[in-house]
Amino acid sequence: MGMDDHSHEVGVRVEGTVQPAAGVTDGSPLFPLCACGWTGPDVVRGPWTPELDEACYEVWAREHWERLVGPDPATVLEERATEHGRRWFIGEQTVQAGQALDLRLPAGRWLHGHLVLVEVRDERPWTAPHLGIALGGVWESTDCTDYSLSAVVGIPPPAAVRVCPDPGGFPTSLVVHD
Repeated sequence: MGMDDHSHEVGVRVEGTVQPAAGVTDGSPLFPLCACGWTGPDVVRGPWTPELDEACYEVWAREHWERLVGPDPATVLEERATEHGRRWFIGEQTVQAGQALDLRLPAGRWLHGHLVLVEVRDERPWTAPHLGIALGGVWESTDCTDYSLSAVVGIPPPAAVRVCPDPGGFPTSLVVHD
């Protein structure tokens, strides 16, 4: 089966068969559908609308298409050699430690944080990208700002990320020893 055999559509189950949902006006469950025969989970009930079509497209792209072709290269964080040494890039854009990023989670939502580069010092030292995220709590409603709760999670390759216009102030590097 070639890549031409994959195209997005919104489907509905009618009397045990899967059909395009373009004419559906009742509250039937709608779901993403591909020309190859793949069907996704029910996304929502209701008449077909352009917004429902977009929601189904997002599920189709994330759960079916990207698994076939991989993520868009313009959203992958990777380290490359440059004339100035090793640098991190998202697509063609250079990113630096401390820069605000969003990491796409499996359900299609975005987790906001800042790029933290963790130096791993073992036989062959290397740098691992992580996302530093602020954790909320009751302390947020007080005047105490001396101790914000935070966590650092790894960014697994080839995770989808995007740059955010957030100046933020998160630690830019950590060192991990073997």
